[in-house]
Amino acid sequence: PIFLDNTDISLGNLTETLSSELENSKYLVVICSPVSAKSDWVNKEVNYFIVQGQEDRIIPCIIEGTQTTSYPPAMSKELLGTSLMELNREQAFIKIVAKLLGLRYDALWKRHQRREQKKRRTRIAIVTSTILLLVITALGIWDHYYRVTTKYFTDFVDRWGIPQGIQLLSNNERRRRSFCYEFK
Repeated sequence: PIFLDNTDISLGNLTETLSSELENSKYLVVICSPVSAKSDWVNKEVNYFIVQGQEDRIIPCIIEGTQTTSYPPAMSKELLGTSLMELNREQAFIKIVAKLLGLRYDALWKRHQRREQKKRRTRIAIVTSTILLLVITALGIWDHYYRVTTKYFTDFVDRWGIPQGIQLLSNNERRRRSFCYEFK
């Protein structure tokens, strides 16, 4: 479960609500910027987590500024976090998730890259198959309507000694006849 202060906060005493949520939290992800560093509430939340003995479970994420200008006063400047100025959003997110799951960033990042490559290969296969199917269909339609086809007919057929009207001849029947009509 994730508690977001701007959407999950309930009515009532703010200090008690935040204290209750922080007690139930395994980690505290602090979005760090020069503005949040000046916020009393952010500082109180960090301080509360430190007092609970969970300083090693604080995960700073610097979205603006530097470590010295973005950390709230209660947070140790030696606490390493992820910075969106150094990493892109995807890498920063993976770095935070790796900390939450107790995994190495590199292992999780490589797993993420393999998954993205698999998605990319699947998309390429689908697009390639679709294009190939469209080309085959187009060639079949073109061939059906624009290819010159030749059919051979005879002016009458003698069936059981009775002459009958025009009939389509197969290639074998055509070869056996000395004369036939050719239509293209």
